[in-house]
Amino acid sequence: MENPEPSATIAQKVKESMQSPAEQSVPAPDMPPEGKTDLSVVSRCRNELFGLSILGIIVFHFCESTLHAGKTDGFAVFSQIYDKIFSSSGVEIFLFLSGMGLFFSMKKNAHVGAFYKKRFRRVLIPYLLFGLVYWIIQDLVLLKTDIGRFFSDFLLITVWTDGVRRFWFISFILILYLVFPFFFWLFDTNRQHRKLIFLLTVAVWILLCALLGCLAPDVYNNIELAVCRFPAFLFGVYYGGKIYTHEPFRWPEKLLIVGGLLLRVVTFAVRMRWIPRLFRWNNRYETCLFAVALLFALALLLNRIRFQPLHKALAAVGKYSFELYITHVAIRSLMNTMGYPVSFLPHYLICIGTSVLLSLAIHALSERLLDGKKEKTTVRAA
Repeated sequence: MENPEPSATIAQKVKESMQSPAEQSVPAPDMPPEGKTDLSVVSRCRNELFGLSILGIIVFHFCESTLHAGKTDGFAVFSQIYDKIFSSSGVEIFLFLSGMGLFFSMKKNAHVGAFYKKRFRRVLIPYLLFGLVYWIIQDLVLLKTDIGRFFSDFLLITVWTDGVRRFWFISFILILYLVFPFFFWLFDTNRQHRKLIFLLTVAVWILLCALLGCLAPDVYNNIELAVCRFPAFLFGVYYGGKIYTHEPFRWPEKLLIVGGLLLRVVTFAVRMRWIPRLFRWNNRYETCLFAVALLFALALLLNRIRFQPLHKALAAVGKYSFELYITHVAIRSLMNTMGYPVSFLPHYLICIGTSVLLSLAIHALSERLLDGKKEKTTVRAA
């Protein structure tokens, strides 16, 4: 067995090639003084965290399909427990890491035009390569819809008009890219009272979502999957500044970790009907708090794990996290449409295997279309 290596060495060996497309060219922060751990541990483990987030999403989708199928076997029991504990928190973790990565990227190069060009290419090229083929098969071949519906689906218009959730994340992340420079300016590290501004921004957004739900419930139901997750992205942008400047884990972060995890314990007990529900709450916002707490806890845990193969494996998954997302949700949809329900584990394993192969191909082709330019990141010693 190889001698264990410190986590800092592991992080150094996981190159930029192991990064998610959403996080390319993010400069890693300096290492903290020996024996100390600060918030930059999230950045040093970001590739592994991306890997864990997409794995969590893939498992959640299987659990979701199993529960919708109404099964009562062992997989159904596992799915019920997983759904009530972790739910879709992998998405919130992905959004947090994306917000953090965008903050780092803008700090490195504040040119907005270059920012937009790079980010939109990183998302649109994989989607255009795969999404066109998917919608042709789904809409024109299998469902035999009209050409207008095909273009509405392909251009992601129906995400917002009809609640078509297949590629909602792509549409959402593109909007986040558009508005990010404003929130970077709002939460920049040189701004006074940035914590208060952040809290007010989250509160205002939650209020606006509540008003939308009251005034236009049909519209809200179509888009709540996206808009109620926006606070997770705001957390990432705000904490991106703290991570960038190596702030230590102070009492708010410690309270967030303990409180977020304890809150999920309580809500799990409520969902299992072990204790009565005393009031109603929005599960999206609770999952956001839980996901941020879980992310910090996982980062601290990964920072202490010395097993290098685990870091490399998770980082390798993280490298293809975006492609894995778009391929596995599409293959999952196609298999359901063709009568091969993915609630049946062998079918879902075929879905995952196919998604992995397609992800490798799409990633390689995207890199070629992007001229194979890989901006490298260095990890500087303290």
